[in-house]
Amino acid sequence: YTGTYRNLFNEIGYSQASVDAKVNAAFQQFFFGDSANERLYYTLPGDTTMGFIYASGYVLTEGQSYGMMTALQMDRRDLFDKLWKFAKTYMQQKSGDLQGYFSWKDTAAAPFAPEDVNPAPDGEEYIVTSLFMAAKRWGNGTGMFNYQEQADSILRYMTKAKTGSMGPEINPTRK
Repeated sequence: YTGTYRNLFNEIGYSQASVDAKVNAAFQQFFFGDSANERLYYTLPGDTTMGFIYASGYVLTEGQSYGMMTALQMDRRDLFDKLWKFAKTYMQQKSGDLQGYFSWKDTAAAPFAPEDVNPAPDGEEYIVTSLFMAAKRWGNGTGMFNYQEQADSILRYMTKAKTGSMGPEINPTRK
């Protein structure tokens, strides 16, 4: 709200330079480190316009959304867009009762098919939040990169009642 936020690391005696160095080192490790034991971020073989977070043998919506949030906080729109494009292309359900939701678990190799088409609410919530924040930080592009429009669309799906045992992720009455 004020644009001024506490930095608890500074308050306990760490210099801003040491805080920045630690954050940047962790970012570099997880996004660009050794692929054998450090990196979590990968681009698609043959298609560097998309990227995914690989953990536990799968691509998970939680990983994609956390990666998007990290890219946003590090002001890396290039990485954000690659993660978002992958989630939108391979994880978001295009039709049926779960249309608009994201499969929470996809395979980590082509054809990147859903292992479980059901959503995980935290994945959708963090994706929506990061899209809203991206719209604020970078503005909106077109199509899938109109972040505000995409976030609003996902939220509309999250408030719709579904058939079967799944209700809406967000109760429109209780908000």
